[in-house]
Amino acid sequence: MKALNVGIIGCGNILEAYMKGSQIFNQFKIKGCADLYPQKAQEAGDKYGIKAYNTVEDLLNDKDIELVINLTVPKAHGEVDKAILNSGKHVFSEKPLGVDLKEAGEVLELAEKKGLLVGCAPDTFMGGGLQTTIKLIEDGWVGDVFAVKVNIIGGGPDNWHPNPEFFFQPGAGPLLDIGPYYIHALIAMFGPVKTVEGVSFIGNDTRYLTSPPERRGDVIKVETPTTNFGIYTFSCGVKCNFSYSFDCYGGTKGAPIEIYGTEGTLFAAHPLAYEFTASLKLRDQEERVIPNIYPCVDTMRGLGVADMVCALESGRMSRVTGELGYHTLDIMMSQYESSEKSMLVEVKSTCEKPKRLPLGLHLGEVDV
Repeated sequence: MKALNVGIIGCGNILEAYMKGSQIFNQFKIKGCADLYPQKAQEAGDKYGIKAYNTVEDLLNDKDIELVINLTVPKAHGEVDKAILNSGKHVFSEKPLGVDLKEAGEVLELAEKKGLLVGCAPDTFMGGGLQTTIKLIEDGWVGDVFAVKVNIIGGGPDNWHPNPEFFFQPGAGPLLDIGPYYIHALIAMFGPVKTVEGVSFIGNDTRYLTSPPERRGDVIKVETPTTNFGIYTFSCGVKCNFSYSFDCYGGTKGAPIEIYGTEGTLFAAHPLAYEFTASLKLRDQEERVIPNIYPCVDTMRGLGVADMVCALESGRMSRVTGELGYHTLDIMMSQYESSEKSMLVEVKSTCEKPKRLPLGLHLGEVDV
Protein backbone atom coordinates (compact mmCIF):
# COMPACT_ATOMS: atom_id res chain seq x y z
CA MET A 1 0.00 0.00 0.00
CA LYS A 2 1.33 3.42 -0.96
CA ALA A 3 1.38 5.81 2.00
CA LEU A 4 -1.23 8.58 1.75
CA ASN A 5 0.10 12.14 2.06
CA VAL A 6 -1.55 13.89 5.01
CA GLY A 7 -1.60 17.49 6.20
CA ILE A 8 -2.59 18.92 9.57
CA ILE A 9 -4.50 22.13 10.25
CA GLY A 10 -4.13 23.36 13.83
CA CYS A 11 -0.81 23.30 15.69
CA GLY A 12 -2.03 23.36 19.29
CA ASN A 13 -1.52 21.11 22.29
CA ILE A 14 -2.73 17.85 20.69
CA LEU A 15 -0.42 18.04 17.65
CA GLU A 16 2.47 16.38 19.48
CA ALA A 17 0.38 13.28 20.23
CA TYR A 18 -0.58 12.93 16.55
CA MET A 19 3.02 13.40 15.41
CA LYS A 20 4.25 10.77 17.87
CA GLY A 21 1.43 8.34 17.16
CA SER A 22 1.74 8.64 13.38
CA GLN A 23 5.22 7.11 13.49
CA ILE A 24 3.61 3.73 14.19
CA PHE A 25 1.66 3.64 10.93
CA ASN A 26 2.96 3.17 7.38
CA GLN A 27 -0.48 3.72 5.82
CA PHE A 28 0.05 7.49 5.77
CA LYS A 29 2.74 10.13 6.12
CA ILE A 30 2.28 13.60 7.61
CA LYS A 31 3.85 15.98 5.10
CA GLY A 32 3.03 19.42 6.48
CA CYS A 33 1.03 21.63 8.82
CA ALA A 34 -0.74 24.99 8.86
CA ASP A 35 -2.28 27.21 11.49
CA LEU A 36 -4.24 30.44 11.72
CA TYR A 37 -1.02 31.81 13.25
CA PRO A 38 1.86 31.13 10.80
CA GLN A 39 4.50 31.30 13.54
CA LYS A 40 2.91 28.31 15.31
CA ALA A 41 3.01 26.32 12.07
CA GLN A 42 6.66 27.26 11.53
CA GLU A 43 7.59 26.20 15.05
CA ALA A 44 5.82 22.87 14.53
CA GLY A 45 7.44 22.38 11.13
CA ASP A 46 10.90 22.99 12.57
CA LYS A 47 10.27 20.68 15.53
CA TYR A 48 8.94 17.75 13.52
CA GLY A 49 10.78 18.17 10.24
CA ILE A 50 7.68 18.72 8.13
CA LYS A 51 6.64 21.52 5.79
CA ALA A 52 5.11 24.60 7.42
CA TYR A 53 2.61 26.29 5.11
CA ASN A 54 2.27 30.06 5.32
CA THR A 55 -1.52 29.85 5.33
CA VAL A 56 -4.25 27.24 5.65
CA GLU A 57 -5.18 28.01 2.04
CA ASP A 58 -1.66 27.10 0.92
CA LEU A 59 -2.00 23.66 2.49
CA LEU A 60 -5.45 23.14 0.97
CA ASN A 61 -4.14 24.14 -2.47
CA ASP A 62 -1.31 21.58 -2.33
CA LYS A 63 -2.42 18.81 -4.69
CA ASP A 64 0.01 16.32 -3.08
CA ILE A 65 -1.98 16.38 0.16
CA GLU A 66 -4.81 13.83 -0.03
CA LEU A 67 -6.24 13.87 3.51
CA VAL A 68 -6.23 16.55 6.20
CA ILE A 69 -6.41 16.09 9.97
CA ASN A 70 -8.38 18.95 11.54
CA LEU A 71 -6.96 19.82 14.99
CA THR A 72 -8.54 23.26 15.36
CA VAL A 73 -10.64 24.32 18.37
CA PRO A 74 -14.17 22.82 18.49
CA LYS A 75 -16.03 25.93 17.32
CA ALA A 76 -13.96 25.92 14.10
CA HIS A 77 -14.35 22.23 13.25
CA GLY A 78 -17.34 22.51 10.92
CA GLU A 79 -16.02 25.48 8.95
CA VAL A 80 -12.57 23.95 8.52
CA ASP A 81 -13.94 20.50 7.65
CA LYS A 82 -16.02 22.04 4.84
CA ALA A 83 -13.01 23.98 3.54
CA ILE A 84 -10.99 20.75 3.45
CA LEU A 85 -13.73 18.92 1.55
CA ASN A 86 -14.16 21.80 -0.88
CA SER A 87 -10.45 21.51 -1.68
CA GLY A 88 -11.05 17.90 -2.76
CA LYS A 89 -9.41 16.21 0.24
CA HIS A 90 -10.65 13.64 2.74
CA VAL A 91 -10.92 14.84 6.34
CA PHE A 92 -10.31 13.37 9.77
CA SER A 93 -11.77 15.79 12.31
CA GLU A 94 -11.06 16.06 15.98
CA LYS A 95 -14.23 15.77 18.07
CA PRO A 96 -16.90 16.97 18.04
CA LEU A 97 -17.83 16.91 14.36
CA GLY A 98 -19.53 20.30 14.81
CA VAL A 99 -20.90 22.56 17.52
CA ASP A 100 -24.45 21.67 16.44
CA LEU A 101 -26.22 19.11 14.26
CA LYS A 102 -26.88 21.53 11.43
CA GLU A 103 -23.18 22.22 11.00
CA ALA A 104 -22.23 18.55 11.30
CA GLY A 105 -24.95 17.57 8.84
CA GLU A 106 -23.62 20.07 6.30
CA VAL A 107 -20.18 18.44 6.57
CA LEU A 108 -21.60 14.98 5.83
CA GLU A 109 -23.77 16.24 2.97
CA LEU A 110 -20.80 17.99 1.37
CA ALA A 111 -18.64 14.88 1.72
CA GLU A 112 -21.28 12.75 0.02
CA LYS A 113 -21.61 15.28 -2.79
CA LYS A 114 -17.85 15.35 -3.31
CA GLY A 115 -17.39 11.58 -2.97
CA LEU A 116 -14.96 12.04 -0.07
CA LEU A 117 -14.56 10.36 3.31
CA VAL A 118 -15.09 12.01 6.69
CA GLY A 119 -13.66 10.49 9.83
CA CYS A 120 -14.13 11.74 13.37
CA ALA A 121 -12.10 11.30 16.54
CA PRO A 122 -11.70 9.78 18.98
CA ASP A 123 -10.24 6.53 17.71
CA THR A 124 -9.24 5.20 21.16
CA PHE A 125 -12.02 2.58 20.99
CA MET A 126 -9.81 0.89 18.38
CA GLY A 127 -6.95 0.57 20.89
CA GLY A 128 -5.91 -2.79 22.30
CA GLY A 129 -7.62 -2.34 25.67
CA LEU A 130 -11.08 -1.49 24.38
CA GLN A 131 -10.94 -3.96 21.50
CA THR A 132 -10.18 -6.68 24.06
CA THR A 133 -13.09 -5.39 26.16
CA ILE A 134 -15.42 -5.57 23.15
CA LYS A 135 -14.33 -9.14 22.35
CA LEU A 136 -15.06 -10.19 25.94
CA ILE A 137 -18.59 -8.77 25.57
CA GLU A 138 -19.16 -10.33 22.15
CA ASP A 139 -17.89 -13.72 23.38
CA GLY A 140 -20.39 -13.64 26.26
CA TRP A 141 -18.00 -13.66 29.21
CA VAL A 142 -20.40 -11.64 31.41
CA GLY A 143 -23.52 -13.21 29.96
CA ASP A 144 -26.27 -10.92 28.72
CA VAL A 145 -25.37 -7.27 29.38
CA PHE A 146 -28.26 -5.27 30.81
CA ALA A 147 -26.67 -2.11 32.26
CA VAL A 148 -23.57 0.11 32.16
CA LYS A 149 -22.25 2.82 34.47
CA VAL A 150 -20.01 5.61 33.18
CA ASN A 151 -18.15 8.03 35.46
CA ILE A 152 -16.22 10.98 34.00
CA ILE A 153 -15.75 12.97 37.18
CA GLY A 154 -12.94 15.45 37.79
CA GLY A 155 -11.92 19.02 38.44
CA GLY A 156 -11.50 20.16 34.85
CA PRO A 157 -8.60 21.18 32.59
CA ASP A 158 -8.00 24.62 34.13
CA ASN A 159 -5.38 23.07 36.43
CA TRP A 160 -3.24 21.45 33.72
CA HIS A 161 -3.93 22.77 30.19
CA PRO A 162 -1.84 25.80 29.05
CA ASN A 163 -4.80 27.44 27.27
CA PRO A 164 -8.00 25.92 28.68
CA GLU A 165 -10.52 28.67 27.84
CA PHE A 166 -12.06 26.75 24.92
CA PHE A 167 -12.99 23.86 27.25
CA PHE A 168 -15.55 26.16 28.88
CA GLN A 169 -17.07 27.51 25.66
CA PRO A 170 -19.89 26.08 23.49
CA GLY A 171 -18.64 23.01 21.65
CA ALA A 172 -16.69 21.74 24.65
CA GLY A 173 -17.39 21.18 28.35
CA PRO A 174 -17.05 17.64 29.74
CA LEU A 175 -19.91 16.30 27.60
CA LEU A 176 -18.60 17.38 24.19
CA ASP A 177 -14.89 17.22 25.02
CA ILE A 178 -14.56 14.02 27.06
CA GLY A 179 -17.92 12.42 26.30
CA PRO A 180 -17.04 11.29 22.75
CA TYR A 181 -14.28 8.99 24.05
CA TYR A 182 -16.85 7.13 26.12
CA ILE A 183 -19.73 7.34 23.65
CA HIS A 184 -17.64 6.01 20.76
CA ALA A 185 -16.53 3.15 23.01
CA LEU A 186 -20.10 2.40 24.07
CA ILE A 187 -21.37 2.44 20.48
CA ALA A 188 -18.53 0.07 19.53
CA MET A 189 -19.75 -2.22 22.34
CA PHE A 190 -23.54 -1.97 22.01
CA GLY A 191 -24.44 -0.10 18.81
CA PRO A 192 -26.48 3.12 18.48
CA VAL A 193 -28.39 4.94 21.22
CA LYS A 194 -32.18 5.20 21.03
CA THR A 195 -33.15 7.63 23.83
CA VAL A 196 -31.49 10.02 26.27
CA GLU A 197 -32.73 11.61 29.46
CA GLY A 198 -30.82 13.76 31.90
CA VAL A 199 -29.83 17.11 33.32
CA SER A 200 -26.98 19.50 32.45
CA PHE A 201 -25.89 22.59 34.33
CA ILE A 202 -22.99 24.92 35.13
CA GLY A 203 -21.53 24.11 38.52
CA ASN A 204 -19.54 27.34 38.82
CA ASP A 205 -19.79 30.17 36.29
CA THR A 206 -16.27 31.43 37.06
CA ARG A 207 -13.03 29.42 36.93
CA TYR A 208 -9.55 30.50 38.02
CA LEU A 209 -6.51 29.22 36.17
CA THR A 210 -3.85 27.33 38.10
CA SER A 211 -1.79 26.33 35.03
CA PRO A 212 0.51 27.54 33.60
CA PRO A 213 2.16 29.36 36.56
CA GLU A 214 2.44 32.67 34.69
CA ARG A 215 -1.33 32.72 34.21
CA ARG A 216 -2.26 31.56 37.70
CA GLY A 217 -5.36 33.40 38.89
CA ASP A 218 -6.60 34.42 35.42
CA VAL A 219 -10.40 34.28 35.24
CA ILE A 220 -12.35 32.10 32.78
CA LYS A 221 -16.03 32.74 32.16
CA VAL A 222 -17.93 29.45 31.89
CA GLU A 223 -20.35 29.43 28.93
CA THR A 224 -21.33 25.75 28.65
CA PRO A 225 -22.59 23.09 31.08
CA THR A 226 -19.86 21.59 33.25
CA THR A 227 -21.88 18.81 34.93
CA ASN A 228 -24.16 16.29 33.18
CA PHE A 229 -26.11 13.33 34.60
CA GLY A 230 -28.49 10.97 32.86
CA ILE A 231 -29.51 7.70 31.21
CA TYR A 232 -28.84 6.37 27.69
CA THR A 233 -30.98 3.54 26.34
CA PHE A 234 -29.34 1.70 23.45
CA SER A 235 -31.33 0.24 20.57
CA CYS A 236 -30.25 -3.22 21.78
CA GLY A 237 -31.96 -2.55 25.14
CA VAL A 238 -28.88 -1.93 27.33
CA LYS A 239 -29.20 1.07 29.66
CA CYS A 240 -26.31 3.31 30.67
CA ASN A 241 -26.16 5.56 33.73
CA PHE A 242 -23.68 8.38 32.97
CA SER A 243 -22.02 11.18 34.92
CA TYR A 244 -19.78 13.79 33.23
CA SER A 245 -18.34 16.68 35.26
CA PHE A 246 -15.57 19.28 35.45
CA ASP A 247 -16.83 20.40 38.89
CA CYS A 248 -15.95 17.51 41.18
CA TYR A 249 -12.47 17.91 42.66
CA GLY A 250 -10.89 14.66 43.70
CA GLY A 251 -12.68 12.76 40.95
CA THR A 252 -14.17 9.31 41.43
CA LYS A 253 -12.63 6.08 42.67
CA GLY A 254 -14.81 3.83 40.55
CA ALA A 255 -13.87 2.36 37.16
CA PRO A 256 -14.71 4.74 34.28
CA ILE A 257 -16.92 2.14 32.56
CA GLU A 258 -18.54 -0.76 34.46
CA ILE A 259 -20.49 -3.29 32.40
CA TYR A 260 -23.05 -5.43 34.23
CA GLY A 261 -24.11 -8.80 32.85
CA THR A 262 -26.05 -11.83 34.02
CA GLU A 263 -22.81 -13.74 34.76
CA GLY A 264 -20.58 -10.98 36.13
CA THR A 265 -19.14 -7.49 35.81
CA LEU A 266 -16.60 -6.24 33.27
CA PHE A 267 -14.49 -3.21 34.15
CA ALA A 268 -13.67 -1.83 30.69
CA ALA A 269 -10.28 -0.55 29.64
CA HIS A 270 -10.07 3.22 30.08
CA PRO A 271 -11.37 4.99 26.93
CA LEU A 272 -8.95 7.94 27.11
CA ALA A 273 -5.99 5.85 25.96
CA TYR A 274 -5.13 2.82 23.88
CA GLU A 275 -3.18 0.47 26.12
CA PHE A 276 -5.14 0.16 29.39
CA THR A 277 -6.47 -3.28 30.31
CA ALA A 278 -9.89 -4.58 31.30
CA SER A 279 -10.67 -6.68 34.36
CA LEU A 280 -13.38 -9.26 34.89
CA LYS A 281 -15.35 -10.28 37.99
CA LEU A 282 -17.50 -13.36 37.44
CA ARG A 283 -19.89 -14.72 40.05
CA ASP A 284 -18.10 -16.69 42.80
CA GLN A 285 -14.68 -15.80 41.34
CA GLU A 286 -11.98 -13.28 42.17
CA GLU A 287 -11.61 -10.25 39.90
CA ARG A 288 -8.81 -10.75 37.38
CA VAL A 289 -7.04 -8.54 34.84
CA ILE A 290 -7.45 -9.62 31.21
CA PRO A 291 -4.29 -9.18 29.09
CA ASN A 292 -4.79 -7.27 25.84
CA ILE A 293 -5.04 -9.53 22.81
CA TYR A 294 -4.42 -6.66 20.38
CA PRO A 295 -1.03 -4.94 20.05
CA CYS A 296 -0.90 -1.38 21.37
CA VAL A 297 1.26 1.31 22.94
CA ASP A 298 0.39 4.36 25.01
CA THR A 299 0.17 6.82 22.11
CA MET A 300 -1.49 5.71 18.86
CA ARG A 301 -3.12 8.93 17.64
CA GLY A 302 -3.63 8.41 13.94
CA LEU A 303 -5.08 4.91 14.31
CA GLY A 304 -8.38 6.16 12.88
CA VAL A 305 -6.58 7.84 9.98
CA ALA A 306 -4.77 4.58 9.20
CA ASP A 307 -8.15 2.81 9.23
CA MET A 308 -9.58 5.39 6.80
CA VAL A 309 -6.65 4.83 4.42
CA CYS A 310 -7.21 1.06 4.52
CA ALA A 311 -10.92 1.65 3.87
CA LEU A 312 -10.11 3.80 0.86
CA GLU A 313 -7.80 1.07 -0.45
CA SER A 314 -10.18 -1.85 0.06
CA GLY A 315 -13.57 -0.16 -0.39
CA ARG A 316 -14.83 -1.31 3.01
CA MET A 317 -16.45 1.03 5.56
CA SER A 318 -14.06 2.75 7.94
CA ARG A 319 -14.51 2.37 11.69
CA VAL A 320 -14.39 6.12 12.42
CA THR A 321 -17.09 7.28 10.03
CA GLY A 322 -18.62 10.73 9.94
CA GLU A 323 -21.93 9.03 10.73
CA LEU A 324 -20.44 7.76 14.00
CA GLY A 325 -19.30 11.30 14.81
CA TYR A 326 -22.72 12.70 13.88
CA HIS A 327 -24.62 10.14 15.98
CA THR A 328 -22.34 10.87 18.93
CA LEU A 329 -23.03 14.60 18.58
CA ASP A 330 -26.77 13.87 18.27
CA ILE A 331 -26.64 11.91 21.55
CA MET A 332 -24.93 14.81 23.30
CA MET A 333 -27.27 17.43 21.85
CA SER A 334 -30.20 15.24 22.91
CA GLN A 335 -28.77 15.34 26.43
CA TYR A 336 -28.91 19.15 26.41
CA GLU A 337 -32.43 19.07 24.95
CA SER A 338 -33.57 16.61 27.62
CA SER A 339 -32.20 18.86 30.35
CA GLU A 340 -33.82 21.97 28.88
CA LYS A 341 -37.24 20.36 28.41
CA SER A 342 -37.14 17.99 31.43
CA MET A 343 -38.19 15.06 29.27
CA LEU A 344 -36.92 11.90 27.61
CA VAL A 345 -35.61 12.65 24.09
CA GLU A 346 -35.46 10.23 21.18
CA VAL A 347 -32.16 10.32 19.29
CA LYS A 348 -33.13 10.83 15.66
CA SER A 349 -29.94 9.60 13.98
CA THR A 350 -28.30 6.20 14.00
CA CYS A 351 -25.05 4.62 12.78
CA GLU A 352 -23.41 1.28 12.17
CA LYS A 353 -21.71 -0.45 15.09
CA PRO A 354 -17.98 -0.33 14.19
CA LYS A 355 -16.56 -3.75 13.43
CA ARG A 356 -14.07 -5.12 15.90
CA LEU A 357 -10.51 -5.38 14.60
CA PRO A 358 -9.51 -8.82 13.32
CA LEU A 359 -7.25 -11.02 15.42
CA GLY A 360 -3.64 -11.62 14.46
CA LEU A 361 -2.62 -8.00 13.86
CA HIS A 362 0.86 -6.56 14.31
CA LEU A 363 1.41 -3.11 15.82
CA GLY A 364 0.35 -0.47 13.30
CA GLU A 365 -2.01 -2.76 11.36
CA VAL A 366 -5.80 -2.39 11.16
CA ASP A 367 -6.40 -5.07 8.52
CA VAL A 368 -4.97 -8.57 8.26
